[in-house]
Amino acid sequence: MYLQNKYTQWYYNIIQRAQTRTISGYVEKHHIIPKSLNGSNKKENLVFLTAKEHFICHLLLTRMLVGDNRNKMVYAVWQMANQKNSHQFGRKSVTGKTYEILKKEFSVIHSKRMKENHHFNNPAIREKHRLSLIERGPTSTKGIKRSKETKEKLRNKVWTEKAVASRLVNCLNSAAKRKGVKNPAHGKKIFELYVFKNKDLIQKIWELFNTGNNRRQIAFQLGVSWDRVNVAINRKIDIQLVLTKVTDI
Repeated sequence: MYLQNKYTQWYYNIIQRAQTRTISGYVEKHHIIPKSLNGSNKKENLVFLTAKEHFICHLLLTRMLVGDNRNKMVYAVWQMANQKNSHQFGRKSVTGKTYEILKKEFSVIHSKRMKENHHFNNPAIREKHRLSLIERGPTSTKGIKRSKETKEKLRNKVWTEKAVASRLVNCLNSAAKRKGVKNPAHGKKIFELYVFKNKDLIQKIWELFNTGNNRRQIAFQLGVSWDRVNVAINRKIDIQLVLTKVTDI
């Protein structure tokens, strides 16, 4: 299974040394042939390593295999570098260089696997998904034919005030989520940017308005929308504050 190279030799040197020693303190159990490669939980396939040795062994495994088996080992060592639990208090963080190498390899392999396993690209997975949907059955009312009795009950259903109020609240909450939450700070920033870019136009609008022109006439003379004229006139105080702020700066 393993390639005959220097990494395999280093791997088994670590394993053989661990099998012939007695170690105290923090240790981690390691499968000589990983479980993802059909390794067993039998005693002869297990060895106790230090946290450092365990991580090094999994790094070596990524150089001892090819194809999908190697991809599995890259996944395993990436998990070791990122995930810890309460039992692994002796595990230390990897160096930045090691993390960078693992991250690059993991990203390439994971991206390729996701594309290969996507049902758009893999007919076998698409067919498996289709069959599972048939076996599971519909999960909503879409496509279900209602009986005449059910249709009649729904048609004549009387909604209580509490139900109507609850439904209204749910609809309003859904609408608010779709619209998004307003950010006053962001709105203020956008308004200041608008004033800064259009300060010359705003001054012209004020001048025409002060000479007796109405809003419609101003919009026609300057060739702008009525809304822009309304903003300049209705929010004159806010605009002056922004212009004063810009001048001070």
